Amino acid sequence: MKKRLQSILRLCLATGWHVKVQPTGGASVERDLATMFRDYDSARVTVKQYKAEMLPRAQQAYKLYQTSYQKMAAAYPQVMIARRTLGQVRAEYVRAFVEARHAGVLLEGFLLTGGLEAPEAIPGEPNVTIEAVPFTGTP
Repeated sequence: MKKRLQSILRLCLATGWHVKVQPTGGASVERDLATMFRDYDSARVTVKQYKAEMLPRAQQAYKLYQTSYQKMAAAYPQVMIARRTLGQVRAEYVRAFVEARHAGVLLEGFLLTGGLEAPEAIPGEPNVTIEAVPFTGTP
């Protein structure tokens, strides 16, 4: 892992990228990787639990209440509560999935972040803003 990180840093420097190396000798990077891996593993387990257990249960409860309501055996507010619960479980599943993917991407990139952020303004130079202009097809 350490050799791969060093080779990535060498490649970045060879291609002209500016890389900030912490003077702690890499212990901080290893600690950050360990923390990120823990976060990734936790989010991955949470996603599995939602997909295998919680989502199917919430869907089943909603369908059960919906069927009971159609047979006039359940009140409509019960159906709406089950639907709201299903929506909340889906939202939590998506949140956990996004957290797992975010942590996974950071791990794959060895915690290299900020590559797509706008550069800071240079003192004495005017600020430059980039605006999206729609393509019209004709000049």
